[in-house]
Amino acid sequence: MLEQWSLPIQAEILGSIMIDYEKCAVALNELVPTDFTDEIFQEIFAAAKKLSLENKAIDILTMQEELIKNADQYRDWE
Repeated sequence: MLEQWSLPIQAEILGSIMIDYEKCAVALNELVPTDFTDEIFQEIFAAAKKLSLENKAIDILTMQEELIKNADQYRDWE
């Protein structure tokens, strides 16, 4: 669980996923949105995980499209 970690470290995890999501497969498989303490980070991670499960690229543009298209869905991840 990431709650003991600082927000900058959580941001680093999300940034790493967007830079090279293939190398971050463990994080995408092992973490869940609620492991992040910030609601925005939870939504970003949920979107990244969804794209990963759909075998889609995870990058800034794809994430932006996903978050805009499905904004309401990421609040129901539990």
